[in-house]
Amino acid sequence: MKNLHLYLSLLFVLTCAKEDSQAPNTPPTQIVKQYALTANAGDGGSVTGGGTFASGTQVSLTATPSSGYSFSGWSNGSTTNPLTITLNSNTTITANFQVIVNSYTLTVTAGEGGSVSTEGGEYEEGTEVTISATPDEGYEFIGWEGSDSDSSSLNITMNGNESLSALFQKIYFSISYDQIFVESPSSKPLIETIRNHETDDYIISSKGWLGVEMREYHSGGDYQNTSINTGYFDFSIQNYRKIDFNNDSIEDIIFTVEFFPHTIEKQSNMGFLILLNNNDGTFSFGNHLLDSEILNANHPYRFEKGDFNNDGRMDFIASNVGKPQFSSDIGTYVKGALPVLALSNSNGTFTYSTKTNMYGLNPGDKFFEDWDQDQVPDWLWSNSASVGDFNNDSALDIFLTNKIFYNDGLGNFSVEGFQFSEDQLERVYQSKAKDLNNDGYADLIFSDQYRNKKVFVLMSDFSDTSINYDKIELPSGYFGELDTRANFIETMDIDNDGFQDIIIGATRRDPYYLGSAIQVIKNEAGKTFSDQTNNFISDQTNYDSFAGQGFIDIVDFDGDNDLDIIHQTFSNATDQHGTNIYVNNNGFFEIFDFTKIPYVSWKDFDGYQDRWNNPQFAEMERLQSIFPIMIDNKNSFITRVKTLVPIDEIAHNLFYTIKPKQ
Repeated sequence: MKNLHLYLSLLFVLTCAKEDSQAPNTPPTQIVKQYALTANAGDGGSVTGGGTFASGTQVSLTATPSSGYSFSGWSNGSTTNPLTITLNSNTTITANFQVIVNSYTLTVTAGEGGSVSTEGGEYEEGTEVTISATPDEGYEFIGWEGSDSDSSSLNITMNGNESLSALFQKIYFSISYDQIFVESPSSKPLIETIRNHETDDYIISSKGWLGVEMREYHSGGDYQNTSINTGYFDFSIQNYRKIDFNNDSIEDIIFTVEFFPHTIEKQSNMGFLILLNNNDGTFSFGNHLLDSEILNANHPYRFEKGDFNNDGRMDFIASNVGKPQFSSDIGTYVKGALPVLALSNSNGTFTYSTKTNMYGLNPGDKFFEDWDQDQVPDWLWSNSASVGDFNNDSALDIFLTNKIFYNDGLGNFSVEGFQFSEDQLERVYQSKAKDLNNDGYADLIFSDQYRNKKVFVLMSDFSDTSINYDKIELPSGYFGELDTRANFIETMDIDNDGFQDIIIGATRRDPYYLGSAIQVIKNEAGKTFSDQTNNFISDQTNYDSFAGQGFIDIVDFDGDNDLDIIHQTFSNATDQHGTNIYVNNNGFFEIFDFTKIPYVSWKDFDGYQDRWNNPQFAEMERLQSIFPIMIDNKNSFITRVKTLVPIDEIAHNLFYTIKPKQ
C-alpha cells in the first residue's frame, strides 16, 4: 500500500511538468525544439536581436557602430546589416567594427586637347593615386590647374579633398622662307560660330590648322605693257598632285606655290607646299621632306608624278617660271627656268636632281643653246611638263617644251634618242603624254605656242625599222578656232570604250583668260577625233565670265565609283574663279551645285563682324578653290580663306577642311 502511494505521487509530478512545456493534448510528434541565438558585439559597437527561438525562426540582428567606428562585418563573413538568420541550431555570431578612416574626394578633369587616366572618386585618407595626362594629336601638355607640378604623370596622397585639371595647348609651329611665313595652327582668330558652317550634305570639320602669309613688299612694275601698283605679293595654290609621302597608305597632297605679280622679281621662294594628311581633318606641314633647292624654285607651274627611279615611291617633275625679262615687242614677261626634278630617297625625303640626272639641261649638253647666258637652254618654256613611256621600255620618260628626256629606269634622263622635228612641233604651250592608240607608246597631245594655240596629237606609228608620229589636228576649240586657249589638257576614258579621250580646259584668248569651259574630244579607236562636248557635258554658260586659267583633276568626287571632272580656275583680274565640278551621272557630266558646300568667309575673321550686313561688301563673299582628298575614307576637301585687306597690307591665308556628313 505504501508503494502504491509513492507511485501515484511520481505520476502527478510528471503530469504537471508536461503541462508546463507543451499545450494540452500535444502529440509527441509535434514537439518543436528551441535554440539559442547569442549575438555579441566587438569593440566599437553594439548588436540587438539575440535570444531563444523555435527552430526555423528567422531572426534579425542589427549592428550599431559607436561614434568613430564603422561596421565591418559579421563573424560568419557576411557584411549585410541588418542580418537575417534562420535558426536551426544554437548559434553564436559577433558583429565586428573598425575605426573610421577619413575619406576624401578627388576630382580630375581634362582641358581641351587631351585626356586624363582617371576622373577621380572617393579615397581613404593616405591613399596614393597616380594620374596621367595624355595630349591629343597636335597638342602638348603644359601643366595642372590645382598643382605646381609640370609632369604629365602625377602622384597624389589623399589628405584632403583635391581638384585637378590637366592643361593642354596646341603645338605651335612656325617657319619662314625669307619673308614667307608659315604657322601651324593659324594664329588668326575666327569668330566662334561660322555662319556658313554646314549644309545638308557637308560640314566644316577643322579650321585653322595652317596659316600662310607672304610678307614681301614690292615697289610695282609691269605685266607686259600694263603697269602694276606697289603692294605685297599674293600667295596662290592651284596645281597639285596627291602622293602618299609618309607611306601610311593615306593620301597626302603637294601644291605648287605661285606668287603674283609673277613679272616682278621677288627675293622669297617657297616653291611647293606639302600637307601631310592626319586623317582626322587636319594636316601637318611637310616641307621638311624637300631639300632647299627644291623649295627655292622661283615659280613651279605644271607638274606630274611618277616613280622615275624605280624605288617604289612617287617622284615628281615640275616646269618652272623664271625671273622677269623685258622685250621691246611685248614688254615685261617671264621665260622658262630649269624644271624641278625631285627624286625620292629611302627615308622619304626628296632631292633636287635636275642638274645631276637630266642630260640636256646643262652647259655643254646636247641641244643646250644659251644665247642670253642665263644658264637655261633657250628652247625651254615654263608651261609644259608631261610624263609617259615614249619608247615602250616600261620606264616613265619626261617631255619638256619640245624635247623628250628618256629614262634609263633608274631616274637618269637624257635627250639622246628620237626627238620631234620642228615641223611636228616647235614650242608647246600645254601638253599631255598618253597612249591613245593602245600600242604601248606614249602619244603627245599639245597646244602649239606658235600656231594660234591649236591642239594637235602626235600619234605613234612605229614599225620594226622606223619611228614615226602622225600629226593630227584636233577639232576647233570651245570658244572658236582663233579665240581658244587650251589652258590644260587631261585624258580619261569618258565612254568606257577602252580608249583614252581628251579633256581640254579651255578659255578665251581675247578677252584674256575670260571664260571657262571643259571640251571633250572623243577618241575614235586611236584613229580620228571628234568634238563630243555637248553629248557629255551639260550647259556651261554660267562659266562664260569665269576666269579660265586652270588645272584639271580627274577624280571620284562624290564617292560613287565613277570619275568626275574638276576644273580649278584662278585669276587676279576677276572674283569669278574657283572650282568648277562636273559630276558623272551615268556618263553625262552635270554641273555641281556649289550651294551644297559650306565655307568660311573673310567676314568670319574676328574683327570683321561689322561688315556682315554692310551692302558695300555683299558681293564679296564666296568659296575659294576646293581641293579633293580622302579623309577617313570619305571624299573631303581642303580649302583656304584669305583676309580681305588692301594691297598695301599683309593678307593671311587660313586653311580648313570640309567633310561630307554621310
